Amino acid sequence: MTEISAQPFVKWAGGKRQLLGQIKASLPKHFNGYMEPFVDGGAVYFDLQPEKSIINDINESLINAYLQIKISPEEFADAISEYDKRIADGGKEYYYKVREFYNDKMMRAEYDMN
Repeated sequence: MTEISAQPFVKWAGGKRQLLGQIKASLPKHFNGYMEPFVDGGAVYFDLQPEKSIINDINESLINAYLQIKISPEEFADAISEYDKRIADGGKEYYYKVREFYNDKMMRAEYDMN
């Protein structure tokens, strides 16, 4: 059985990926839970992969995306795969059409996979 580890699904301006070494050096060796008030792309969260965690961010659209992944991971992965395929087939025109649709929904933090 192949084990799949979770990784950030989006690069985030101001993310903590470049600071992982410094951040991890300041953390205790063992801890019972992890709270991330500014998850951004989730570099620290996904690197640590804690058993118990709470993540948050001021960006409602980003949190909604994380919720959709939590609630419907297969549907999310399928949607992203289909999107990638259609981008390859339809090019810029399709990309801009989809971007406009999702930005309208995501900016209101109301998009869900259902």
